[in-house]
Amino acid sequence: MEQKTLLKIIVVAVALFFMLETVAMVVVGKTTENKTVEAYEASGTVEVMVLKYYPYLITSDYINQTARNELLAIDGVERVEKEGEGTVIAVTESKYVFPVYRLLKERGISAYTKAQLYFPGEVNLGGKTAHVQGGVTLMMEPFVDEKQRATMLVRAGVENGKVTKIFELKPVAEKKNVLFKGTVEEAVGKRYDIILPWENRTLKASDLGVEGGSVKYNTNNYVVISSTAPIAEKKEYVVAIGEGAIIVKPDFTNKSAVLQDYSSYGDLAFPDSQIIVVTNETLGDISFSVKEYWLYSARVSPENFTYHEIVVGYESATPLEIGGEVSVLMNATVSGSAIISLE
Repeated sequence: MEQKTLLKIIVVAVALFFMLETVAMVVVGKTTENKTVEAYEASGTVEVMVLKYYPYLITSDYINQTARNELLAIDGVERVEKEGEGTVIAVTESKYVFPVYRLLKERGISAYTKAQLYFPGEVNLGGKTAHVQGGVTLMMEPFVDEKQRATMLVRAGVENGKVTKIFELKPVAEKKNVLFKGTVEEAVGKRYDIILPWENRTLKASDLGVEGGSVKYNTNNYVVISSTAPIAEKKEYVVAIGEGAIIVKPDFTNKSAVLQDYSSYGDLAFPDSQIIVVTNETLGDISFSVKEYWLYSARVSPENFTYHEIVVGYESATPLEIGGEVSVLMNATVSGSAIISLE
């Protein structure tokens, strides 16, 4: 059979797979011959081993010519075929499925393949331990490499402590903070946080002699008040009065007037504002408080999780050496020991 014909068959098979409900997917054991049968249906999570992938991936999105050329340049990619509204990527061996999937995922494209999964021998279902032997084949995103584990939700039928049917099996994920470690690659600039007292918050970067770079303003146009009684007076410079705060007009900076008008209600606090400057240049003397940060790019990879090496921005309150070690805590979606995505 020609490979192109095979790919078309794969597309049809995958479409049918997603149309069918994942019920009674596989029988993994034999029903007991005992006359007394304890039978029940329950759900639980289990870590399964991904033994092998089928040597293809399928996407529901069409891959443009630029991405197609990138895929064909990857070692192991044999064919990239447009089928319907999606694309099928055939690889020479199953070991190439995971790296190709990672490239697609980095570009926001989800891809699926068939995976051969093997159960650990025992699962906890409904608070009871049930024995399961063998494995199943499942269409899924190959977010872990072959010979690695993935966490799955399983809904199964059990008879006398043995799983006899699996009605549902799908990957489950959770949010976690994952530690990445690596080294500093290069310096990319500095960040300066210029702290402006409340009454000086209308100043611009140019007023302070700052030229170039990117500038961001965090302006706090409010006053914190510890009043327990309702504030009835609303002066002409007040935009709104909320619980614990008085919001003033952006261009109003008369701190003495606010103290005179509202001190009788309780203690007042005037929050600072910030001008944040990111630049490759060193700022001149500024009469306000300035916090200085050094910005770098760092190449890191996770500890105790599977994911490819990535380059991230790294911020330090002190200068770092190129090649020095760094640690970054990142929010990730994980399944078992695999990172599915990073926030």
